[in-house]
Amino acid sequence: MAAGTLAATSRAPGTRRANRTVLALIGFVLLAAGAAGIAAGTGLFGDGVRTNKVIPQDTRDWVAAHDWFWLAVAAGSILIALLALRWLLAQTSTNRLRQLDVESDRSAGRTVLSGTAVTDAIAAEIRTRIQTEAVPHVRQALDVPDLPVRLELRLAGASRRDLR
Repeated sequence: MAAGTLAATSRAPGTRRANRTVLALIGFVLLAAGAAGIAAGTGLFGDGVRTNKVIPQDTRDWVAAHDWFWLAVAAGSILIALLALRWLLAQTSTNRLRQLDVESDRSAGRTVLSGTAVTDAIAAEIRTRIQTEAVPHVRQALDVPDLPVRLELRLAGASRRDLR
């Protein structure tokens, strides 16, 4: 495996948690709406509900009498679009270390090392050891001489205080 083909980074734990929460809530709301629609369509709430129009006439009259209603709908739609955009941007958040501050004392300047450079250096050093020492031992122990091996390395992000 070449140094440039290391595994893709995973999403940050906060992003994964938010995804699960939001998608679960949306799923429950849609499940409840679908169940209510099926129940209404089959007459579970009575024949009056089953034969009613989706939007009753008095509701249509009320909307027609209030011009601000469609402005509120537009504002709500924009809010939902902004929340969706924020969610999409959160998908790019990873727990990968982008750079490492080498100097703890910045009075003499700042030295920064790329996270990719560190990962590549570590990968180059240990990949040889794994291929020449560990993998042959595992293949011998399992008696599987052509055992396929895949190695993925990445630096996990850490807070600044963890790096000092």
